[in-house]
Amino acid sequence: MRHLVGQSPDFVLKAIRDDIHQYSTDMIADSSAERLALFVTRGQHDIERYVHMESNRARGDAGLGERIFQNVCAACHGFDGRALNFKTMDNPEYIGTVATHAPWEALHKIRNGHPGVPMPALRFLEMQTLVDILSYAQTLPQENRP
Repeated sequence: MRHLVGQSPDFVLKAIRDDIHQYSTDMIADSSAERLALFVTRGQHDIERYVHMESNRARGDAGLGERIFQNVCAACHGFDGRALNFKTMDNPEYIGTVATHAPWEALHKIRNGHPGVPMPALRFLEMQTLVDILSYAQTLPQENRP
Protein backbone atom coordinates (compact mmCIF):
# COMPACT_ATOMS: atom_id res chain seq x y z
CA MET A 1 0.00 0.00 0.00
CA ARG A 2 2.94 2.36 0.51
CA HIS A 3 3.18 2.72 -3.28
CA LEU A 4 -0.15 4.56 -3.19
CA VAL A 5 1.15 7.36 -0.95
CA GLY A 6 0.83 10.57 -2.93
CA GLN A 7 -1.67 9.14 -5.43
CA SER A 8 -5.02 10.81 -5.93
CA PRO A 9 -7.74 9.60 -3.52
CA ASP A 10 -9.98 9.32 -6.60
CA PHE A 11 -7.62 6.69 -8.01
CA VAL A 12 -8.08 4.57 -4.85
CA LEU A 13 -11.85 5.15 -4.81
CA LYS A 14 -12.13 3.86 -8.38
CA ALA A 15 -10.02 0.82 -7.48
CA ILE A 16 -12.24 0.02 -4.49
CA ARG A 17 -15.29 -0.13 -6.78
CA ASP A 18 -13.64 -1.63 -9.90
CA ASP A 19 -14.23 -5.10 -11.39
CA ILE A 20 -11.16 -6.51 -9.63
CA HIS A 21 -11.98 -5.45 -6.05
CA GLN A 22 -15.78 -5.24 -6.38
CA TYR A 23 -16.51 -3.48 -3.07
CA SER A 24 -20.11 -2.31 -3.37
CA THR A 25 -21.64 0.55 -1.41
CA ASP A 26 -23.38 -2.13 0.68
CA MET A 27 -19.97 -3.44 1.68
CA ILE A 28 -18.19 -0.08 2.14
CA ALA A 29 -20.31 3.06 2.30
CA ASP A 30 -19.14 5.96 0.13
CA SER A 31 -18.17 8.03 3.18
CA SER A 32 -16.05 5.16 4.54
CA ALA A 33 -14.49 4.52 1.14
CA GLU A 34 -13.54 8.20 0.91
CA ARG A 35 -11.87 8.09 4.34
CA LEU A 36 -10.06 4.89 3.40
CA ALA A 37 -8.80 6.46 0.17
CA LEU A 38 -7.55 9.50 2.07
CA PHE A 39 -5.76 7.32 4.58
CA VAL A 40 -4.13 5.15 1.91
CA THR A 41 -2.92 8.15 -0.11
CA ARG A 42 -2.13 10.66 2.65
CA GLY A 43 -2.27 8.95 6.03
CA GLN A 44 0.43 6.32 5.93
CA HIS A 45 3.86 6.87 7.42
CA ASP A 46 7.17 5.03 7.23
CA ILE A 47 7.33 3.53 10.73
CA GLU A 48 11.08 2.90 10.52
CA ARG A 49 11.64 6.68 10.47
CA TYR A 50 9.97 6.92 13.87
CA VAL A 51 10.62 3.59 15.61
CA HIS A 52 13.87 1.64 15.76
CA MET A 53 12.47 -1.73 14.73
CA GLU A 54 15.13 -3.93 16.37
CA SER A 55 14.62 -2.38 19.81
CA ASN A 56 11.00 -1.16 19.39
CA ARG A 57 12.15 2.19 20.81
CA ALA A 58 10.54 5.37 19.52
CA ARG A 59 12.89 7.92 18.01
CA GLY A 60 11.51 10.78 20.06
CA ASP A 61 12.13 12.95 23.10
CA ALA A 62 10.23 11.53 26.09
CA GLY A 63 10.63 14.80 27.99
CA LEU A 64 8.82 16.76 25.30
CA GLY A 65 6.23 14.00 24.97
CA GLU A 66 5.55 14.04 28.71
CA ARG A 67 4.36 17.66 28.61
CA ILE A 68 1.77 16.88 25.96
CA PHE A 69 0.73 13.53 27.45
CA GLN A 70 0.14 15.06 30.89
CA ASN A 71 -1.91 17.92 29.41
CA VAL A 72 -3.88 16.04 26.74
CA CYS A 73 -3.75 12.26 27.10
CA ALA A 74 -3.81 11.97 30.90
CA ALA A 75 -7.42 13.22 30.97
CA CYS A 76 -8.49 9.74 29.83
CA HIS A 77 -5.40 7.54 30.28
CA GLY A 78 -4.44 8.89 33.72
CA PHE A 79 -1.19 10.51 34.74
CA ASP A 80 0.52 7.12 35.01
CA GLY A 81 -1.19 5.72 31.89
CA ARG A 82 -3.17 3.12 33.84
CA ALA A 83 -6.64 4.68 34.04
CA LEU A 84 -7.75 2.59 31.05
CA ASN A 85 -7.05 -1.15 30.97
CA PHE A 86 -7.60 -2.47 27.45
CA LYS A 87 -7.66 -6.11 28.60
CA THR A 88 -8.25 -7.73 32.03
CA MET A 89 -6.89 -7.30 35.56
CA ASP A 90 -5.09 -10.65 35.24
CA ASN A 91 -3.68 -9.71 31.83
CA PRO A 92 -3.57 -5.91 31.79
CA GLU A 93 -2.78 -3.79 28.77
CA TYR A 94 -2.21 -0.10 29.32
CA ILE A 95 -0.89 2.64 27.08
CA GLY A 96 2.62 1.80 28.33
CA THR A 97 2.14 -1.85 27.34
CA VAL A 98 1.03 -1.05 23.79
CA ALA A 99 3.67 1.67 23.34
CA THR A 100 6.42 -0.74 24.39
CA HIS A 101 5.33 -3.95 22.68
CA ALA A 102 3.56 -2.56 19.58
CA PRO A 103 4.84 0.99 19.07
CA TRP A 104 3.59 1.03 15.45
CA GLU A 105 0.06 0.38 16.73
CA ALA A 106 0.35 3.02 19.46
CA LEU A 107 1.67 5.62 17.00
CA HIS A 108 -1.15 4.84 14.57
CA LYS A 109 -3.73 5.35 17.34
CA ILE A 110 -2.06 8.51 18.61
CA ARG A 111 -2.09 9.90 15.08
CA ASN A 112 -5.46 8.62 13.82
CA GLY A 113 -7.54 7.95 16.93
CA HIS A 114 -9.33 4.69 17.61
CA PRO A 115 -12.69 3.87 16.00
CA GLY A 116 -15.61 3.21 18.31
CA VAL A 117 -14.15 4.96 21.36
CA PRO A 118 -13.60 8.63 22.19
CA MET A 119 -9.87 8.47 21.35
CA PRO A 120 -9.24 11.59 19.25
CA ALA A 121 -6.88 11.82 16.32
CA LEU A 122 -3.93 14.09 17.02
CA ARG A 123 -3.10 14.59 13.34
CA PHE A 124 -3.05 18.33 13.84
CA LEU A 125 0.29 17.94 15.66
CA GLU A 126 3.60 17.51 13.85
CA MET A 127 4.63 13.88 13.36
CA GLN A 128 7.74 14.33 15.52
CA THR A 129 5.55 15.59 18.36
CA LEU A 130 3.47 12.41 18.10
CA VAL A 131 6.67 10.36 18.24
CA ASP A 132 7.69 12.32 21.35
CA ILE A 133 4.36 11.33 22.94
CA LEU A 134 5.06 7.71 21.98
CA SER A 135 8.54 7.95 23.53
CA TYR A 136 7.03 9.13 26.79
CA ALA A 137 4.30 6.48 26.65
CA GLN A 138 7.06 3.86 26.48
CA THR A 139 8.21 5.00 29.96
CA LEU A 140 4.78 4.37 31.50
CA PRO A 141 3.94 1.26 33.58
CA GLN A 142 2.90 -1.89 31.77
CA GLU A 143 1.58 -3.73 34.82
CA ASN A 144 -1.09 -3.31 37.50
CA ARG A 145 -0.42 -1.16 40.53
CA PRO A 146 1.35 -3.01 43.36
